[in-house]
Amino acid sequence: MRRKDTRAKNCPSCGKEQAYSSASSLTRAIRKNRKCVSCCQKGRKRPARSKEHKAKLSAVAKDRQFSEETRAKLSTAQHKRWETKPPEPGQETIKQLRYSSEGKAWIRAVISTGFCAYCGSTESLEAHHILSISKHRAWAHFENNGIALCKPCHKQEHKLNGII
Repeated sequence: MRRKDTRAKNCPSCGKEQAYSSASSLTRAIRKNRKCVSCCQKGRKRPARSKEHKAKLSAVAKDRQFSEETRAKLSTAQHKRWETKPPEPGQETIKQLRYSSEGKAWIRAVISTGFCAYCGSTESLEAHHILSISKHRAWAHFENNGIALCKPCHKQEHKLNGII
């Protein structure tokens, strides 16, 4: 026969049963007449910031300067996060590849099919690299490395498959 868990009490506000991990935490909750988490959070809002306070915060953020060492650390952390290699000296960055004249021409060529490769939609088409630019830079501007996808399908593609 299973013993009933005695480490529980009802919230004084809403009456919902609360479970506690130990007898001492239950005793402390009873002694202090603690409410459940949802009742404690009700009515709590972050205080509104004045216009002067917001202006001061944005000025501080604009004036923030990072040292070269910190910038290098942030860059390597970003590349590790996306499992990409940083560009070698003299090599174009991914952003430069995308927005160069060749990149824009590639986008126009891929979208010229006029419909989404997955659902057939003709609305809000985007160009999608089959092999990602970050791992396959040499294939960045080949038409065969791209398909036209509508915005929802493009989002779904990245959500399901990630970066290839």
